[in-house]
Amino acid sequence: MAYGSFSKTIVNFYNKVNYTLSGTTYSNLSIFKTNPSTMSVAPACYAKGNKQLMANMNANGVLASKVVAKCTASPMTYYQTGDAFYGMYYTVNSQLWADNYQITGGIPNYPNKANNYYPAFCIKKDGTAKIRWFQNSTSLAAAAPYCSAIIAGAHPLVYGSLSVFESTVYSTDDAYLRIADWGNIDSTAYHFNNAICSNTAKSNKSRVLFGHKPDGSYIMVCADSATMDLRVAAKLMCDLGCDYAINEDGAMATQMRVASGYSGTYTAGKMTTGGTDYYGACICAYLK
Repeated sequence: MAYGSFSKTIVNFYNKVNYTLSGTTYSNLSIFKTNPSTMSVAPACYAKGNKQLMANMNANGVLASKVVAKCTASPMTYYQTGDAFYGMYYTVNSQLWADNYQITGGIPNYPNKANNYYPAFCIKKDGTAKIRWFQNSTSLAAAAPYCSAIIAGAHPLVYGSLSVFESTVYSTDDAYLRIADWGNIDSTAYHFNNAICSNTAKSNKSRVLFGHKPDGSYIMVCADSATMDLRVAAKLMCDLGCDYAINEDGAMATQMRVASGYSGTYTAGKMTTGGTDYYGACICAYLK
């Protein structure tokens, strides 16, 4: 089902397009699509108090020379000195990161409130992906060997090719909960509720979106000049053909960078305007 339309076809690597939905046009979206045969994605993470310029960030366990594009990852924390990031990350060198820190000594019993926590976007070694809410250390330890990376998200958008705000969608995790309800967005009975990220689901904000397509490609979207709510974001990612998609940070923390040779007709480097430059985590597309 198509909700809206794009001003031109999305091709591999960098695209700048408009998206029109219900008479409203969201302009100048920066979209990076990976080549599924040659690229994958992984997070770059830095410990609390050690934020980095995105220009200098590279995926943990991946050579810097292999990274071809980057975008903002999950929300940064502001309540602690030396803010970094929320959520769970697992990197290609099998390192686990959680809420600003690198975890050593095995997999802890984390998170404690998995059902209503940030979604974990699992990048599987077989080329598929899935959004998870790990219930305990046992479920995380069982999944990790099959993942090349896990990327933290702020909000779920698309699950099993369905918008979680347009359809009644249940996770296939242990809890088997409904993921979200746009008509009851504050309910804590679901995986997602509006309080998880400062009650901004229905706000029009700059957004960073991340998703996976059934062909094995990954999609990064930075809407820095066009603002949207999460319902629009979910429809956009469905129209890009994603089977799983999440919302990452946004507002001032909306940035995409693309390396030379992958930026199409545009000058390589920072593809977005304004915003924060220092981050605790980002998502990197890299050559396998």
